[in-house]
Amino acid sequence: MKKVKKYRTHTCGELTLKDVGKEVVLSGWIKSLRWHGGMIFVNLFDRYGEVQLVFNRSMIKEDQFEVLRHLNIHSTIGIKGVVKERPENLKNPHIKTGDIEVIVKECFIYNKAKPLPIPVEDNAKIYDESKLRWRPIYLRRKDMQNRIILRSKVINYTMHYLFEKGFVYIETPILAKPTPEGARDFLVPSRLHTGKFYALPQSPQQYKQKLMIAGFDKYYQIAKCLRDEDLRADRQPEFTQIDIEMSWVEPIDIFRTIEDLLKYIFRETLDIKIKTPFPIYSYDDVINKFGTDKPDLRFKSKIVDLSDIFKNTSVTIFREVLNNNGVIKCIKIPKLADKISRKYIDKISNFVRSKGDKGVFVFKFIDNKLKSQISKHLSTLEINRIIERTQLSDGDLLILMAGRGKEVSETLGEIRLKIARDYGLLDKQEYQFLWVVDFPMFEYSNTEERWVCVHHPFTSPKDEHIEILMKIDSLNDLKDPSEIRSKAYDLVLNGWEVGGGSIRIHDRKLQEKIFKLIGLSPQEYMTKFGSLLELLDYGAPVHGGIALGLDRLVAIMAGVDSIREVIAFPKNKDGRCLMDDTPSTVSKDQLKELHLCIDNNEGHQLGGK
Repeated sequence: MKKVKKYRTHTCGELTLKDVGKEVVLSGWIKSLRWHGGMIFVNLFDRYGEVQLVFNRSMIKEDQFEVLRHLNIHSTIGIKGVVKERPENLKNPHIKTGDIEVIVKECFIYNKAKPLPIPVEDNAKIYDESKLRWRPIYLRRKDMQNRIILRSKVINYTMHYLFEKGFVYIETPILAKPTPEGARDFLVPSRLHTGKFYALPQSPQQYKQKLMIAGFDKYYQIAKCLRDEDLRADRQPEFTQIDIEMSWVEPIDIFRTIEDLLKYIFRETLDIKIKTPFPIYSYDDVINKFGTDKPDLRFKSKIVDLSDIFKNTSVTIFREVLNNNGVIKCIKIPKLADKISRKYIDKISNFVRSKGDKGVFVFKFIDNKLKSQISKHLSTLEINRIIERTQLSDGDLLILMAGRGKEVSETLGEIRLKIARDYGLLDKQEYQFLWVVDFPMFEYSNTEERWVCVHHPFTSPKDEHIEILMKIDSLNDLKDPSEIRSKAYDLVLNGWEVGGGSIRIHDRKLQEKIFKLIGLSPQEYMTKFGSLLELLDYGAPVHGGIALGLDRLVAIMAGVDSIREVIAFPKNKDGRCLMDDTPSTVSKDQLKELHLCIDNNEGHQLGGK
C-alpha cells in the first residue's frame, strides 16, 4: 500500500459536518474492524476521539484488502480519504464524529499488533498486576487517559494561578543531604566521595525555608518527593507535591491562598464551584466529633458524648467505665434501622472486639421507641435524654460504645466511615474540604521510647507555649507534653489528607531548643541541620507554607480510590515497577566504581574489591 505524505491533517476526534468534501489524512489505532462483503468499516482512534473509516474493495487492491481485513485491533494505520456525511439513519450520536465518515483512498499499515495481553475497554476488569505489567497498553483506555489529562490540567492551572499571584517557580535539588523527615531516605552513593551518600528528598522542606531567607517571599514548585516506606492505596515511594512557601504570613493567609487556588482549579477542570472559605476545626474537635484528624464531612453524623446521662446509671458495665474515667459515646446513622442486618451488626461487634474493646450496643428508633437488648435496663429518664441529645428520628440507628475516651472516639469514627461506605452514603460528586488546626506539637513514640514531633521539627509552637518550652530542659518536665500545641495545619478533602503545612520556626534559639527537647545533641543537630541554623542568624523572615498532595487531590477529583490510577507509571505494593522490572541488579563494575559490596546472604560478595 502506498504511504501517505503526511501522518495527519486532523485528529480522530475533530471532524464534523463542516469538513464534508475535504481530503484528510488520519493516523491512529484500530478500535474495531468489521467487514460486509466488498466493504470494511474501521473505527480509528487516538486520544482525541474516534472516527469511522470506510474501505471499498473496488478502491483497494485485493491482496491489500485481505491484509487489512485480518489485522488485530490496536494495529496502527494511516489513511488518506474524503469526508462524507453519513446517511441519517446510520449516524452515531455516541461519538463526536458520528455525523460523518471517511471514504479511504490510500492506506498504510505502520504496525501490525499482536493480540492484546489485556482488554482495554473502560469497563473491563483487570488484575492490578496486569495493569502495572502492561502499563502503556492500560493507558490507552479512555478512562485512564482522561485521568492523566485531568492531572495535567490541574498542574497547568496551578502554575497559571500562582504565576498570576506573584509566586516564583524554583526547582530545588534532587541529590540532597540525608535528614530525618519521618520516613526512610532513598540513598544514592557518591562515586567521587567514597563512603558518602546523597539522599533523594522526602520534601523540599529546608530548601524552601532557605529560599524565604533569600528573599523569595512567594515560592512554589511541582516537587517530586521520595520516601522509602511501606505502601498503600494513597501512598507511593515517589509522589508529587504542589509545594508552597510564603513570608510574612499567618495561617489564615495561607488558607485563603490555597482556597482560592482550589476554587480556580475545580472551576476550570471540572466546572464545579466549591464553597469557600473552608470550615476550620481544632484537632481536639475533630477527634471528639469524628474520631479522626481527617474526617469525611460528606457524611454529616457526628460522635455524641452521653457520659453525663449515665452518671447515676444502674447498668453495671456503664458504671464501671465511668468510675474508671472512661466515656460513653455514640454515633447516629439516619434512616438505617430497617436496612441494616443482624449479620452486619455482628460484623461491627466483632471488629470492635478485635481492637480489644468490649463491643457495641446497637439501638433502633422505631415508632418513637428506642429498641435494643439493653433498653430494658435503662431508665425512662436515660432513654428520653438519649433521644433528645442525639435528636433521633423514626428509622434512625444508634451505635453506642463505652471505654477510654480517645479509643472510643477512634473506633466510632472507623464504624461511622465503614457504614457510610458500605451503604453508599458518600457522594463521589461532592467535595467537602476542611482545615484542621492546633495539632499537638509532640507525641510519644513507643518504638523510639521518646517524645518526637508530630510534624517536622521546624514547625513553630503556638505563641503562648513558646515561653513554656524555653524554660524547661526536658519534655519530661511537663505534666503532659502532648498539651503543647503547634502552628501546624492539615487540609482534608472527603476523608483524605490532601495537604499539610505550618508556620516555621524563624528564631535560632527556639529551633535549637526544639532539637534538644526531642533528644538531639548539639553535634547531631549541627551535623544534620547546621546550614539552616546558621542562616537563621542572618535575617530570617516569619514564614510558613504547605504542600498539597497532587496525586491524592487528582484521585479524588477523578473519583478513584487509589493514586495508582492517576499516575502514569506507578509502583506496586512492594515498590516494584512490573513494566520494566525495577529495582534491578547492577554489574560488579558499577559497584566497584562506587566502592560498594553486596552480601547475597550466602557469604559471597559482589563488586567492591
